[in-house]
Amino acid sequence: MNMFNYIFKILWLSLTVFILFLDRENLYMVVIAIILLVVLTIVTIFRSLDSRNQWRKLIKDGDVEIQDRIKF
Repeated sequence: MNMFNYIFKILWLSLTVFILFLDRENLYMVVIAIILLVVLTIVTIFRSLDSRNQWRKLIKDGDVEIQDRIKF
């Protein structure tokens, strides 16, 4: 999982650099940039939802001491 995090961060960084040097006249580059952006955004959303669910489970089990402060 740790290796996936590094690859994921590098992909976001490379997408940012790719967008900076994007030739807007080249249709293929624009389509590739949009597809990469959508795919990375979807993966980020799923990772955020999974992280939220893991935190909720930890709070419900009592492993985290902030259960009184959070209301669902």
